[in-house]
Amino acid sequence: MNRVHALLPPAWRGPGRAAAWRRARGRRVASAGLLLVAGLLGWGALQGPAAASGSIIVAAHELPAGHVVEPGDLRERAWPAGAGLAGALPRSAAQGSVTTGVIAAGEPVTASRVRTGRRWPGVRAGDVVVSVPVADPMLTRLLRAGDRIDVLGATGSVGADLLVLLVTQAPTAPSTSSGEIWVSAPTSVAARIAAETVTSRTAGTQLTVVLHPAA
Repeated sequence: MNRVHALLPPAWRGPGRAAAWRRARGRRVASAGLLLVAGLLGWGALQGPAAASGSIIVAAHELPAGHVVEPGDLRERAWPAGAGLAGALPRSAAQGSVTTGVIAAGEPVTASRVRTGRRWPGVRAGDVVVSVPVADPMLTRLLRAGDRIDVLGATGSVGADLLVLLVTQAPTAPSTSSGEIWVSAPTSVAARIAAETVTSRTAGTQLTVVLHPAA
């Protein structure tokens, strides 16, 4: 005890009442400090380790339905690594996909909100895909993707040098045509083909398809 007293400040030593009061107050302050430290350590133990952080891909702004997702439409958002999100897509998979409904700004881009973008090899930028009904079943069996055709209507040329993308056969049930030829065409040509198709059906005629010989 004498060694402990020797470590105390001079005013805290001795048998006097003032020194005893200072020693008692020091013990209370030390006890309170130890309790505070113990409480902080216990609180930290209850909280556990800090949650690891990760990220997910979300819409940078509102994306309308039918929109082809581009790099500028996406951004990363912090997300607890252990929380998980069903169907969350990486940036590489989200880019080029097509939205199946409106995706709000900040909403995660998941597999249930987009579909794989359809690819039509050979379609030029700005062109659309339009179908040309044909009556001759031999023509649908002859044509192949990659062929080029002209389409003629009652008043003349409707479309020239159109790239064939797909040829489909008509169902076995009675049909107004023997199949469809799907071609790539500028929007204006596609509109003429659609209008001429309606006119020819009303008149009971068919469009004429002219096949370009292979080069």
